[in-house]
Amino acid sequence: MERHTSRMVMKEGENKTKMNKTFSNYNSSDIAVPFSVPRIIGISSSAVAICSIVFSIVIIVLLLRKNNDNFFKWKPFDRFTMYTVICDLLFYASLVAFIVHTSIQKETYNSSVSRWSCKVHGVLILEFGFCQLIFSVVMTVYVFNLISKSRHISLGRFDTKLILPSFGIPFVILVTAALFGQVVQNITYCGLKEERGFLTWHFIIYFLVILLSVVTIAVIYLTMWINVLRQTVIISTTLQQASSVNTKRLAMKLSLYIVVNVIQFGGSVVEGLWISFGEPPLVVRYVHMFAGVAAGTLNGIVYLTVRRA
Repeated sequence: MERHTSRMVMKEGENKTKMNKTFSNYNSSDIAVPFSVPRIIGISSSAVAICSIVFSIVIIVLLLRKNNDNFFKWKPFDRFTMYTVICDLLFYASLVAFIVHTSIQKETYNSSVSRWSCKVHGVLILEFGFCQLIFSVVMTVYVFNLISKSRHISLGRFDTKLILPSFGIPFVILVTAALFGQVVQNITYCGLKEERGFLTWHFIIYFLVILLSVVTIAVIYLTMWINVLRQTVIISTTLQQASSVNTKRLAMKLSLYIVVNVIQFGGSVVEGLWISFGEPPLVVRYVHMFAGVAAGTLNGIVYLTVRRA
């Protein structure tokens, strides 16, 4: 009886030791800094991201049905739209994968994802996010040249002048940042390390680059919008009603693109600047999160609206 009791005590001690080792492994230096997002926020943002994915798939199907010939013979606007939608799809898929991974890790082990997993998630999320930004800037410049100067910009064979920089430049920068420990887990997601000051990776790459891009997009679209409105007034005075209606529709389309780009990237600018001075309120972070995941849905609505018009 005593031997049986002693064996049970020894087994119990071994089990406790194993549990302690397991717990210590999941809370070692390999684990990213834990963070906590309310479940309702996580579920809601995931639902919105899934809606954005659905919209992206719908747009891809519509583009494929509209264009039956070789992809590189499509109209430039349709190719730009396809590239942007693919980036949207990859971005939201990466975001949903991160949310699912962190949720499973939290429910199963009550800890966060590992540091290397966080680096991978962070690089993928930011890679496709910056690709969206670059495509938006290039498309804006292309449309400006087409409308204002009636000139097409050469994108190279197989659009290599567009694709290689859009995917390659962010990838090289983000991988370099990850290797130098600058991609970590922040309050709401894995991304560039949040540091105070104006000579940090976060301020330069995240805030400054996005700010300049958003300002460029907004200024170009506003310039086109003003020119279109002037043409509308001139056409209206000559009683050319059909042309006036077309220019008004074009002005409406440009207005929609301005609003979507401000919503999609404006939150990043506000949050990025705030982080340079201090910790932003969680409300700012959550609004930024929802604006980011809702942008795909907004882009889909704009595309369908423009397509109908």
